[in-house]
Amino acid sequence: MSGAGPVAAVVTRAATVLGLLLFLKLAFLVLLVLAQQRFLKAIVLMVHIATSFVLQLVLGIVHGWLPFIVVSLGDQFMALVFAVVSLAGAIWAFVFSIPAVVNAIRVSVSRTQ
Repeated sequence: MSGAGPVAAVVTRAATVLGLLLFLKLAFLVLLVLAQQRFLKAIVLMVHIATSFVLQLVLGIVHGWLPFIVVSLGDQFMALVFAVVSLAGAIWAFVFSIPAVVNAIRVSVSRTQ
């Protein structure tokens, strides 16, 4: 098993980067609340931050749960999960932005007449 050494080193570096990103997300949330508590009332922002945080935790669990050699397969699966969640968020944002776009077009048309 001479190949386990480099794989373990790569997984350890990835876990370090993921831990740092998780710390930065927590710091961002704390600083956001300290800057203005009204940000907590922005539900879409809080859902976005919570989703990012939960997906990061799940990725960390996948890295810790899988053996070193299979971690890359877990990364690929989680990349698919992230893509599906991102696509669902993009579709959700698109659908809920349609009323605002229609409203803006109405205002623009009424000003030109």
